Amino acid sequence: MFNKRKYIILITLVCLALLSVTGCDTLQKLLQNPDYIYENGAVLVDGADQPIHLINNPAAVDVTFKDVLAFIRLDTTDLKEYIDRGNPEGITPFVCSDFAEAVHNNSESAGIRTAYVSIDWEDGSIGHALDAFETTDAGLVYFDCTGKGVFSQLEEPDSTIALGIWDKVAYLEVGKKYGVIGLAYAESPDYSFFEQYDQKWTEYKQLLAEYNAAVIQYNQEIEGKVFRWNTPEYQRLQAWEAELNNKENILQEMTLEIGDSRFRPLGVVSNIVMYW
Repeated sequence: MFNKRKYIILITLVCLALLSVTGCDTLQKLLQNPDYIYENGAVLVDGADQPIHLINNPAAVDVTFKDVLAFIRLDTTDLKEYIDRGNPEGITPFVCSDFAEAVHNNSESAGIRTAYVSIDWEDGSIGHALDAFETTDAGLVYFDCTGKGVFSQLEEPDSTIALGIWDKVAYLEVGKKYGVIGLAYAESPDYSFFEQYDQKWTEYKQLLAEYNAAVIQYNQEIEGKVFRWNTPEYQRLQAWEAELNNKENILQEMTLEIGDSRFRPLGVVSNIVMYW
């Protein structure tokens, strides 16, 4: 019993000595597990509340934006099922942190230097996780490979934009809306590109609403009626139909550029932390 008390006192003295020499922050880092990542002194965990374990490759290097895109397209992490915490089936959760951890470890294994990214929202709701790459030609770029779930939803669920693929280029700036664009339409990783894309989507939705309303009105007007050729009424309907065809062509051209659906926005970013 006497020896045990001496041991405890000795450990305490050593800790106090370290504290006086290094300071609280340094001591805290000395006591942290180097295999885990910490935020505000707390270990970041996955869906199963196990510590996130990032496996870095010392030989990993920065590559081009095109090379990162090629890797992301081949990686199948986004096809995994998103399983929320507390699901009624009792299945082990697999959430955004799991997706980001898997992509990080897979890309590092492939020789591409990657960061695990943690972000917070201005409204204080639960944060999000994704990945970042310091490309040699486009600078810092972000990718969100979270599969279909609460953090990855399409505005039009039956849209062809998904095609079973949930990889997205992500756009982050503190104080601004978090944006994501499917790989097929993300021509640039710059936030200004997302803002332009977002504006085009606003214009597309407005034009689509106007077109759909006009089609309903047009169909109601011609239903069950016969119009004589080249009469003023016939010419009016012909001009109306031509106008509808023109709007339809514009909408089709826009979908080639931006898709026929988009991922729902998640919130305004208040904080970004990267772990390389």
